[in-house]
Amino acid sequence: SGAAAAAASGDSQQVQSEEPSGFKPLATPAVRRIAKEYSVELSDVPATGRDGRVLKEDILRFLNHIPQAESATPRTSSPTTPQFVGGQDRVEPIRGLRRTMVKTMVDSLSVPHFGYNEEIQMDKLMALRERVKPLAKERGIKLTFMPFMIKAYSLALKQYPIMNSSVNADCTEIIYKASHNIALAMDTPVV
Repeated sequence: SGAAAAAASGDSQQVQSEEPSGFKPLATPAVRRIAKEYSVELSDVPATGRDGRVLKEDILRFLNHIPQAESATPRTSSPTTPQFVGGQDRVEPIRGLRRTMVKTMVDSLSVPHFGYNEEIQMDKLMALRERVKPLAKERGIKLTFMPFMIKAYSLALKQYPIMNSSVNADCTEIIYKASHNIALAMDTPVV
């Protein structure tokens, strides 16, 4: 057993001398942490893992925390195939709150989603806001860019009515909406 350990350490020294300087042994962060805790150089530990990887067991064996008898069993990594347990599909009715949730989720797929990104020069709008801000303040209104944006969206929808349209259920007609419904979601503090 002692001769086998000496031979193993001799082999590792031979391999180490063949490695280029600056060689960093393969090991997981957990194994590196254990080696650091015990002040062990990973290059001194004989690696038994795949592709020369130093394993936790290798370090513990190097420190004589694991008997040598366990090291005689080579580690094999055979791919495991998943086991399929057969069965039949199960169908159950949807009731109550779950039924409402499913209906709402399915209905949400029919809502058209649209996103657009454009970079706009807003110097004139910023100047207009600064001019109108004192008038709004006199009336107790905090003037933000939001009302200007909503008006711009409305004018754009009027200019491009196809953006404010939908199709019927069988996709044979386009329905151009007469009014604009611009919805905003805000996260405001509770007062």
